[in-house]
Amino acid sequence: MGTTKRVETPAFTIEDGTVTRDSGGSRITLKFAAASKRHYDGGIEINNVRAAMYDKNGKFIAKRGHESSRTVIHNRAAWTHEIPTDQLSQAARVVYEVEYKLDIRRKLIGGELVPLAAESDGSDYWLWHRVQVDDKLASYEIAFWARQSELAFTYGHTPKTIIDGLRNEYELDLFDADQNIVMSKNFSCSTSFGRTTFEDNSLYGIDRKTMRTLKFFELRARTELRSVVDLEIANP
Repeated sequence: MGTTKRVETPAFTIEDGTVTRDSGGSRITLKFAAASKRHYDGGIEINNVRAAMYDKNGKFIAKRGHESSRTVIHNRAAWTHEIPTDQLSQAARVVYEVEYKLDIRRKLIGGELVPLAAESDGSDYWLWHRVQVDDKLASYEIAFWARQSELAFTYGHTPKTIIDGLRNEYELDLFDADQNIVMSKNFSCSTSFGRTTFEDNSLYGIDRKTMRTLKFFELRARTELRSVVDLEIANP
C-alpha cells in the first residue's frame, strides 16, 4: 500500500491519502482514497487524473488516465487506474497529475470614491482611486484615472498558484450618492503564463457633471482558472 501527502489548491484540499493495489494478470489496479474539502460550493471540475510513471533514472515510462466514469472530490477524493504490469514494474516513481478547472463568479471589492480634485479637469490623467484585493486565486488591482471628459481605468491580476490559464470577466458598476447605477462596464483579462497581467480601458464621452456624481463602485468577476497539482505516491 502506498501513501500520498496532503495538498492544497485554490479550489480544494486533499488530505493524506492511501493507494491500494490489486493484481490481475497483465494489469494492476491502483485505487486512491483520501479525505478532501472543496473551497467553493460549485464551479469545480476535475478534468483528468493521470498516473505518470518514471524509472529509477528519472526517465519517463508512461501515463495512464483514470478508469472511473468521474473523479470525486467532495468530502472524499477517489479515483482508480488500471496500469499494465510491465509498465508499473519498471516504475521507481509514480505521480498523480490532477488537472482541474475552477469557474466561479463573486464580488471582488466595492468602495467609496473620493471627490474629484481640480487637477482632474486638465488634459493629463489624474489618479482618482487605486485599490488592491487578494483572495485564494489571485491578487487583483483596479485604478481609476480622470481627465476632462474621460474616465479611464487600469486593472490586472497576479495568479497565486501555478496555472495553465487564468481568465477574469469583470463587471464594473459606478453609483451615485443614492446608490443608483450611473454607469456600467464589462471587460476581461487573461493570462496563460502565471505572470502579472495588466490592461487598460476607458469610459469615453462622460461629461464632468456626470463624473462628479460618482460616489461608489463595485467590481465583480467571473473567474476561470485551469491548473494541475501533483500527488506523488510514496512506496509505489
